[in-house]
Amino acid sequence: MKIILLIAFTFMMSVSYGQSYIGTGRNLCKFLLKSHIKGSSYTKYLLETDSTITLQLRDSTVQNMDRILYFDGSGKCIREVITQNCDSCYQKYLSGLLNAKKYKWQKLSALNYISSYSRYLLLTTATEIPFSYQIEKVKLTKKEFEELLNLTAN
Repeated sequence: MKIILLIAFTFMMSVSYGQSYIGTGRNLCKFLLKSHIKGSSYTKYLLETDSTITLQLRDSTVQNMDRILYFDGSGKCIREVITQNCDSCYQKYLSGLLNAKKYKWQKLSALNYISSYSRYLLLTTATEIPFSYQIEKVKLTKKEFEELLNLTAN
C-alpha cells in the first residue's frame, strides 16, 4: 500500500504543469486532481461529463484556473486545456511548462510547440479562450515528426 501511495504522490508531483495527464486513465486522473486540491481552502469544483473532467478553482485569494481533461473512448486522456485568469499567471504557468526538461519542447511556430518524439505531445498556445493553452497527444511517424521539424527549421 505504501508503494502505491508513493507512486501516486510522485506522479502527482510530476503533473503540476499538466502534460503528464496525457495518456493516463480517467480514474487515475480524477484521483490525482482530487489529491492535488485536497486540503486546500480554495473554492473548487470537479465537473464530469462522458468525455471530460473539469477542475475549476474559484477563490478570492487566488486567480481563477480551469483544467479540462478530454478522454477518448477507451478512457485515456488525450487532451488538456488550461485556462488562467490573468496574463502574468498564464505566462508563469506556460514558462514552467515549456522549461520542463523531460519534454524537450521545440518551437514549431509562434503558437505551437512539439515535445520529443517519444512523448507525442503538441502544445498550442493560442486557443479561442484568452490566457489558455492546450496539450494534446499527436500520432506521427518518426519520418513525419522529422519532416515537421525540418519544415520549421527552414
